[in-house]
Amino acid sequence: MYHHVDSHVCSLREHTFTATVDGDILAWNRTNVHCILRLSDKSKSPLVSLLPLADLLLSLHEDGSVCVWDGIGAVKFKGGPMADTSSLLLARHTIPPSLGQPTSFLHPDTYINKVAIGTAEGAVVILNFRSGAIIHVCKVLPPGTPVTALAQSPVVDVVGVGVSFFI
Repeated sequence: MYHHVDSHVCSLREHTFTATVDGDILAWNRTNVHCILRLSDKSKSPLVSLLPLADLLLSLHEDGSVCVWDGIGAVKFKGGPMADTSSLLLARHTIPPSLGQPTSFLHPDTYINKVAIGTAEGAVVILNFRSGAIIHVCKVLPPGTPVTALAQSPVVDVVGVGVSFFI
């Protein structure tokens, strides 16, 4: 299994989100540093990356799922760290296993409701995280080369793709 860690820590307004080994996401209040919430999508798939996006929090998991969480609802949630937070999960979409295990993702500038997901099989998948539709799949060269990083370029509609390639 390919293990690549992007960011397991991110901030949304005055809260910090961190990931646990079992795939849960903890929300922390930065003013008095206590855990206010545990987000869990019940799949318990290990987390690959977290991405704050406007009022949403997106999580990418090793099983290929992208979870869309209500980030503002999470920071206002009053149930405590052991409460049921399933109402905060707005959507859960999964890329096909044939595209490979996810390794990284980002929200490309100017792409509304879309994320780019890099995989260990050398694919970059553009996914609409609202509808779950796969917009496009791009294979990197040489075939099967793992995508290790995605980065936004200053040029519109251009994303940098880092790969693990050995000569």
